[in-house]
Amino acid sequence: MKKSFTYYLASLLLLSIFMGGCTSKEVTKSGSIVYPDSDSKILFYRDADTTGKPVTIRVEDRIVGVLKPKEYLSVPVCIGKHTIKVSTRGADNAMHDKSASVVVDNNASKYIYIDTSKAIAEPKAVSVASDDMITSGRSEGGYMVNRYVPNCTRYIDLSSDVLFAFGEAKLTPKGEALLSELVTTLKTKAIDIKKLVIEGHTDIIGGTAYNNNLSKKRAQAVVDFFKKQGLKIPMVAVGMGEKYPITKGCEKVSPRAKMIECLKPDRRVRIELINKTQLIKK
Repeated sequence: MKKSFTYYLASLLLLSIFMGGCTSKEVTKSGSIVYPDSDSKILFYRDADTTGKPVTIRVEDRIVGVLKPKEYLSVPVCIGKHTIKVSTRGADNAMHDKSASVVVDNNASKYIYIDTSKAIAEPKAVSVASDDMITSGRSEGGYMVNRYVPNCTRYIDLSSDVLFAFGEAKLTPKGEALLSELVTTLKTKAIDIKKLVIEGHTDIIGGTAYNNNLSKKRAQAVVDFFKKQGLKIPMVAVGMGEKYPITKGCEKVSPRAKMIECLKPDRRVRIELINKTQLIKK
């Protein structure tokens, strides 16, 4: 393997591991590896008001920052449903909370307006055309932790056609070389991964029972290789069979060789990285 390709591969892998995001619709592709590319966030903002009282912002009970009048706060989050909470000190000098829930999509921004028209500030989800409408004319609020970074489940997809011969569960030399690149990076950089879930996925050719068995054997082959290479992260192999295809309409393609090529994206091994913190911050 050429050094230039190794460097390029490792660089893209680091981006997939260290940048925010989880399951992704938009991806970056390098050879046989698909890397998630995500930038999901909640943008909190506040208008000018006469109270001047600071408002504390929480996401999933983690304090992420404080907002004063005419400030905004951009908080990266994983996709999915989040509970947010704002806290204000009342006339009784005690802290009072107001909560709300928000669902964040992949590569999307959700906007929360902090309404301070009443004694206790309240978060309200609003529709805004762009981030610029929030950040323009407002100052950036104070972060309680240096730009809060969430723990997310992230994934990497690898083509089974590179890892294995068609219909086989023994790793090819090219597949072993590809996995070795991942092992090196995981050992040296991603030190806070708590668990790997290795999923095997097949196409529809061969029948359900056959595909369930093949996908489990392929996932286990990857686990065994990782362990042989000295990767100490806890991991589990799961056979997903043909249940979660990526392609559509390939079963109608003929001749058979073209159908097999059409179904290629479905034949994959997905590596989920569980409970990892971002290690590179700017």
